[in-house]
Amino acid sequence: MHGQTKILAYLVWTAGIIVDSQRQGIVTLIWVHESFQVSQVRTLIQYRFVELSPTRIASIHFCTPDTPFHLFRRSALAIRLGIYRNRLVLSAGSTVELNYILQSYGIPTDTIPITYSGTIKVTPMRQWIRLRYLLEEPDHQESAESSSIVECPYLSDIMFRQGTNACSHPGNATFRALIATKYQEFCNSKDFKSNYKQGSRIFIEGIIEDIEESQMRVINWNDKQGYWKVLNDKSLIYPKIEYIVRELRTADKARLNQQKNDSSTSLFQEMDDGNGRKFVGINQAQEPSTNNTNAVAEKDDEVGCFATCFATDSNEEAQLNGP
Repeated sequence: MHGQTKILAYLVWTAGIIVDSQRQGIVTLIWVHESFQVSQVRTLIQYRFVELSPTRIASIHFCTPDTPFHLFRRSALAIRLGIYRNRLVLSAGSTVELNYILQSYGIPTDTIPITYSGTIKVTPMRQWIRLRYLLEEPDHQESAESSSIVECPYLSDIMFRQGTNACSHPGNATFRALIATKYQEFCNSKDFKSNYKQGSRIFIEGIIEDIEESQMRVINWNDKQGYWKVLNDKSLIYPKIEYIVRELRTADKARLNQQKNDSSTSLFQEMDDGNGRKFVGINQAQEPSTNNTNAVAEKDDEVGCFATCFATDSNEEAQLNGP
């Protein structure tokens, strides 16, 4: 058996171990770059091996440059796939265009081990090989730590990794939407205005309960070992959610302050004294009036205008000057 066929056999076997892969199938991605040389491997053996594999293939994505030669390769692959032809997705274009196409299918392109220039990323493969050595070690298979190691995150997992933005992950997007919805309800509650610290603690504990009820896993990246690990301790999950809530509150305060400043600036620009002159500020000098009655009336108008322009809603003021 050829070396590439052995690698394919091992990849399919490891994918079949995961319960979620057995339930939903696996997605095969074939990426062809202009800098790649045409392989001389007998691909018919690989196709026969895939047909005998116990793991179901959900879809096959074949991504190539948009050239006549690769057009011929796409056509040849479609003819030879046979029963898998209806699961084949052909895509052509530049590297950036192919990434956008894959993202439209929900495939996380940041995990593809290839750069835009065609350079292979060997670091993810080395990390995965070390993880497989660790999982297949007899002493480690019987330990309690092996059950908390995640080789491949689910789409519903909530991922935390320092220095990496994982907002594009479906589980993280669902988690962010859940917190944003609950946060708006929390802002309108009495706990937000009376005792923010106690109210935020209850709010975060409620979020953790929602995660447990929805059976979503919270996983954290281990930089030293190079793998994902499930977080079951609530004391470790709490500060991560607290940080997100603090970000939402800071962003909400900045948004309300910006709206207040924009409305104040707009009202100053539209103020006119009736003679074509516009006020540039509330401290602008006024010409003295000889009539006391007119002076008092003008003063009342100024106060009323200021109160009308800068009066704020009580709920908005409570959010801006919260505890």
